[in-house]
Parts: sequence; structure tokens; C-alpha cells
Amino acid sequence: MKPKRPILFVHSGHELYGADKMFILNIRAAKEKYPDKKIVVILPKKGPLSEVLYNEFGIKVLVKRIGVLRKYDIKRFNFSFLERVLTFFRLIQYLNKFDLVFINTIVIADYIIAAHFIKSKVIVHVHELPVGMASIVFTK
Repeated sequence: MKPKRPILFVHSGHELYGADKMFILNIRAAKEKYPDKKIVVILPKKGPLSEVLYNEFGIKVLVKRIGVLRKYDIKRFNFSFLERVLTFFRLIQYLNKFDLVFINTIVIADYIIAAHFIKSKVIVHVHELPVGMASIVFTK
């Protein structure tokens, strides 16, 4: 029998704003639908969100650098995020260890790019409404 592989959730926030609260609801839904599956969560840093995930679900959050596209970085020509985005290939082998990869926003560019090269199922939860060139890029 094939061993059960865990589910991975990746999120760019660490506080308790709107998308963070929606993230908690998605974790809750996954726990209800897959009670026997281990859930792994990656956040960019510890904070109120990681406390809720531990207290409510017993999930210990992994803190990792994430290649997040931020409007203010692009407007200020701060392209330091490209270092993380362009090293997406480092994630491919890791992501294939999961049955499902849930990316909780379209701004997590490195994970989204890597997701195109993995065999695991992927869900990208779009909270943002991209317009203009961003709409074209993210639709693809």
C-alpha cells in the first residue's frame, strides 16, 4: 500500500489579516476532509498566525524564505525578490513529497513557478484581482 503523503500549505502572511483568516479556514477544511493526513505549513516568519495554527490544529509552522512579489518592490525597482523567484528549481523535489500543494496567494512566485514542474496536485488560491500586464502573466 502506498504511504500517505502530507499536504503542504504555503502562505505569504504571518499576522491575522483577511487572507490570513481565509488561510485558517482552508486549513480547517483540509483537516475535516483529510483527518488522517499530516498538514505542513510554510510561512515567512512566526507571528499571530503561527500561534493560531499551533493552538487550534497542533501544526508547527516551518519558517522559510519565500519569493513574494510585492507591488511596492516593483514600483521602487527593488528586484531583490528575484533571487528567491529565480531559484524556484530548488523547490521541485521538495514539493513532490506532498499529495497536494496549496499556495494561498498568487504573489508567492517561486512556489507557483515550481508547481508547473511537479507531479503533485496544486491549488493556488487567488485573493488578488490582477489587472493589466499582471492579469496576462498570472492567467498563464
